[in-house]
Amino acid sequence: MIHLKRFTITLLVFLFMGCSQFQSSNTDSVGSINFTSSLPMQYEFADQPALPERFGAGEFTMELWIKPDHTAPIGETWRGSYDQISNWSESDRRAYSSHGWWYEGNWLLDGEWHHIACVRRWAEDGGAILELWVDGQLIAETSIAKRVDMTAFWHNLPHPDNPAELGGWAWGAEVMTAWKTVFTQYEDYKGLMDELRFWNRALTHQELENDWQRAVKGEEPGLAGWYDFSEVKDNAFYDRLNPDQRIELHHFGKENFSSERAPLRELE
Repeated sequence: MIHLKRFTITLLVFLFMGCSQFQSSNTDSVGSINFTSSLPMQYEFADQPALPERFGAGEFTMELWIKPDHTAPIGETWRGSYDQISNWSESDRRAYSSHGWWYEGNWLLDGEWHHIACVRRWAEDGGAILELWVDGQLIAETSIAKRVDMTAFWHNLPHPDNPAELGGWAWGAEVMTAWKTVFTQYEDYKGLMDELRFWNRALTHQELENDWQRAVKGEEPGLAGWYDFSEVKDNAFYDRLNPDQRIELHHFGKENFSSERAPLRELE
């Protein structure tokens, strides 16, 4: 929280649908999250109440794998319209190419898995560089004049009037719309999501270019959070590194779990 129609950290992952709540009292094996098409004002989403400790305070990397549903139609996606639920954007703006680049852009609708990495790297004179990587290639970057401690935003409610249960990030739906606190727009990511990782460091260019398909053991320096979505228990996925951290599932049905996994390279 990247994403095609709504890509990158708000990233890439917004979705709604009405379906029966999936309940699991035991541990079930799965492969990835499957976000499907939605109905108006009915939201399937995955809530991450808290991010890994200190993530966002300094340099960081967030990476995940996505496989957007390329069979969904291309069409108009006017803000607040039902077309946002059924369609991918008919525009195709490149990252950082215009003011609304993150809103419109379908350059990953090829039916394949893609690795996404969002990086903040320190620059000279107290600034920073934001980088967007796709499949081991630096797609775009932009400079920021001031270094900001993002935990001040990510670990607190977006607005003081929001209810206490509103979590930190919502995968699959814009957070306030998902919780039906404030309607802003219909947003709908359709496709698979897997292998979500948080790093309290900026991965090097060499790591991002050469190791983007790598699997991890969980012992890597700077790895602060890791969800491989291999097991769901009590309607939640748990951080492999910290069992107190979880991603809670809302309005999920069996159709929202896929046995398909991201194409990771085996550890040597």
